[in-house]
Order: sequence, then structure tokens, then C-alpha cells
Amino acid sequence: FEKEQYRKEQLQQFDWLGVALSAAFLLCFMLSITYANELGWRSPVVILGVVVSLLFLSGFLMWERRCESPMLPLHLFQSAIFSIGSAARFVSFMAGSASFFLLPFFLVSGVGMATAEAAIYILPGAICMAIFGPISGSISDKIGAKKPAIIGMVLSTVSMYLLTRVSLDSSYYLIALASGMSGTGMSIFMAPNTSSIMWSAGRSHYGIVSAFMNLTRNGAHVVGIAIPTAVVVSVMGSLGYDADLSSLAVMDDFGLRSAYASAMSWAFTVSAVSMFGALLLTIAMPSVQQSIQEEV
Repeated sequence: FEKEQYRKEQLQQFDWLGVALSAAFLLCFMLSITYANELGWRSPVVILGVVVSLLFLSGFLMWERRCESPMLPLHLFQSAIFSIGSAARFVSFMAGSASFFLLPFFLVSGVGMATAEAAIYILPGAICMAIFGPISGSISDKIGAKKPAIIGMVLSTVSMYLLTRVSLDSSYYLIALASGMSGTGMSIFMAPNTSSIMWSAGRSHYGIVSAFMNLTRNGAHVVGIAIPTAVVVSVMGSLGYDADLSSLAVMDDFGLRSAYASAMSWAFTVSAVSMFGALLLTIAMPSVQQSIQEEV
């Protein structure tokens, strides 16, 4: 009887309205971003979707401030480590999405590689991530989280810069190097960034913060795919070519291939600037040790 009573009380205290508002915001925002390239960023449907999503977000924030048991305690954002660390996490994943999404299209449709051959030059990123991911966690435990996070962001920023230099005549080893550096940088960054955010939130909020970080990563991937894709479409349109990113056919036209390479360069430039922004956020984020000393 006591267990049933406890479950009823938990269900009554659960933030149902917060869940509904947050779900409505995410649904409207993700759909608007997803269809922006197809309908156009100035499409009334896309603009309306963004406006409606912002209204749901405003309602969610207002409700979370009033709710006795909020789904996402907003006081967590009062911590500089939590707020800046979450922002750096979002921007870094957003910027990194361009490499794993656009690079295969460039190698297969632009350069003309076979799918299996293109995978070979992208594979170093996954290998480096598998190698350095576990190592970065132990290193951050020994020397602190901030230095490894900064090193990871530096490597990721350099890798995105290298991708901006990729052209139809570039060495394929440059692509492999950029892919490896990207995987290494993100793997070195993720563990210390995650541990810092979790520490700032406290043990009582581990569950909701873990879900929030996954949401941050997935949302960043959606935005990070939509924006570079829009850049590619816009640049190719300005050069007089139609862009079909699902299967850029008619690659026999050298002018089309050159326009595609130029558009990719611009897209990677946007991502490189975003990654540099994530680096600046990581540098600005207070270290855990510094926060502990301030509390003492």
C-alpha cells in the first residue's frame, strides 16, 4: 500500500506540463529546421514553425520557474560551468556534424570516389575516437578537465580548418588527416566536458542532466546538418547551379563539380568558425578546481 501511495504521489508531482511544452518546442523546431532547405528558409511555413517553437520555449521556461518539481531545474544554468559547458558542447557538436555528413557527399559525388574508397579516408576519425575516448577520461581525472577539453577543441578547430582547404585537386591524405584530428579532438573534449557539467549539476540531478546532454548533442546534429546544407545550396545557386544534395548527379560537368567544391569549402568555413567559437567557450569556462577553491 505504501509503495502504491508513493507511486501516486510521484505521478502527481511529475512535471507533465513541462514535458508537453518541451516536446512541442522540440517537435516544431526540429521540423522547421529539417524542412527549411526543401521549402526555403524564408518560407512562411518555416518562419511560422520557428515562431511557434519559440512561443512553446517561452512557455516552457515560464512554467519551469513556477513549477515546484520542474523537469529541468533552471537554477542549474546559474553555474558558469554548466551553462558555458553546455553551450560549448552544443556548438562543438553542431560544427562537427558537417564533417561526418558533408564529407562523404564530397568524396563520392564531387571527387568521384567509390563508396568503399571514401570510407577508408573517413575511417581515421572513428578509429581515433575509439582510441582516445577512454584515454581522455583517465587523463582528465589526473590533470583536471579544462586542459584536455581545450586541447580537444584546438585539434577539432584545426581539423575543420584543414577541411576548408579541401578541393578537387587536394591530396586524399589531407582528408584522412583532418578526419583523424576531428575524431581525436572530439573524443578528448567529450569526457572532460561531460564530467565538468555533471559535477556542476550535483549527484541529485545526474538523471535529468544526462538526458539534457543527449538532447543537446542530438539537437546540435540536426542544426549542424541543416546549416551547412543550406550554405551549399545557396553558394551553388549563386554560381548558377542547382544542388541536389541527395545524389549530386551529372558530375561529368567540371563546372558543376568546381561549384560543388567551392560550396563545400564555404560550408566547412562556417563550421570552422563555429568550432573556434566552441574553443573560446571552453577557454572561458571556469575549471572545476577553480570553482571548488571559490566555494571553500
